[in-house]
Amino acid sequence: MEEQRFTIDDISRKRARQPHELIMLNLAIFHLLLAVGLIAMEIGPSGMLIPVFFSALVFGFIYWRGKQFDPLAEWFVMVNWQLALLRG
Repeated sequence: MEEQRFTIDDISRKRARQPHELIMLNLAIFHLLLAVGLIAMEIGPSGMLIPVFFSALVFGFIYWRGKQFDPLAEWFVMVNWQLALLRG
């Protein structure tokens, strides 16, 4: 078993998972479910802009949160927001 270099409490681990879970929810809801639903409802080509718009809002929030400097936040949580920004 590998030795842990840093001690991270459970609350910080849960908060650090939030940006990654947000990306997965964005993928599942806006790209898969909403896009398929809009195709089934036959809204048309302009209706396909709706998932793109909502996805852009989510990524805008991730961008804003990743660039935000919070001196009171744990470094582990902030690094995970920045990782989500790079991977998103």
